[in-house]
Amino acid sequence: MTDNGISKGNKILIVDDTPEFIGLLRVTLEHEGYEIHEATSGEMALKIALRVVPDLILLDIMMPGLNGLESCWQLKNNPPLKDIPVMFISAKTEVKDIVAGFQCGGVDYISKPFKREEVLARVKTHLDLKNLAKERENWISELQELNGKLKDLASKDPLTALSNRRSMQNDLEEEKSRFMRNERTFSIILMDIDHFKKINDTLGHEAGDSVLVQLAGHFNSIVRKQDKLARWGGEEILLLLPETALDGATVLAEKLRSKLASEVFYHEENKLSITMSFGISSYDDRTMDLKTCIRIADDCLYQAKKEGRNCVVTQAGKAHVV
Repeated sequence: MTDNGISKGNKILIVDDTPEFIGLLRVTLEHEGYEIHEATSGEMALKIALRVVPDLILLDIMMPGLNGLESCWQLKNNPPLKDIPVMFISAKTEVKDIVAGFQCGGVDYISKPFKREEVLARVKTHLDLKNLAKERENWISELQELNGKLKDLASKDPLTALSNRRSMQNDLEEEKSRFMRNERTFSIILMDIDHFKKINDTLGHEAGDSVLVQLAGHFNSIVRKQDKLARWGGEEILLLLPETALDGATVLAEKLRSKLASEVFYHEENKLSITMSFGISSYDDRTMDLKTCIRIADDCLYQAKKEGRNCVVTQAGKAHVV
């Protein structure tokens, strides 16, 4: 910025078929720190505008070939250029000419011969407005990005980066609404790490946290893109399976159980063997509420623990998957 508040470095394209007139404007504007580009025809102006994308265009009306009004129409119908403010500088001073300039998209109209102070004042005004609009766009973009990050933080478990309980409850409600529309069964798998307290008591809570993070990675590599995982609480993880009946959920749960039982987990120098217990329920009845569906999965998980852990229990009984 200069001492009088004029933005330095803004690019201005001067379009006029009289080189002497361009020279006068160039000297006037370059003295204020503007970067000047020039064109002597409408056709040349469009090419230069696409190349340099100026912040402001000063445009004569009376030019051979593509005149100023036609040039402005084309600028305003070209997406990369449509938001560039266009100021007409013309010897045509009748009201109909000025109105035509505004109708084709101009933001201002200055009569020739121009007065230096008037040109500088109007140029500064329109550049300031454009710069403010650009700043506003940047602020809006930054706010949208920040809101996205905040929304993500509000819906994610900070340790595992899985969805949190609140987010999963919303997903379950959406899936229930979908079922009410198309009656496509969905299932939930509630799983719990076996003997997790022993890991925390023996190796410390950092070891337990490490196991949870590694588990999240394993699950994400196995489940389908449309499936949704959440840390339901403590060492419990809930998996929502859209459009999946009980049999399909059982097959996936057994696949998870078997894979985890064969994996080796690490914490510092320690190798850990982890198993999980699984409880499964399906939502396939309009009269069922979500609390009941979750309670059934929780009851099945409790039964899996009673059965000796490291097994899958569904609402139809203990799974025996070959």
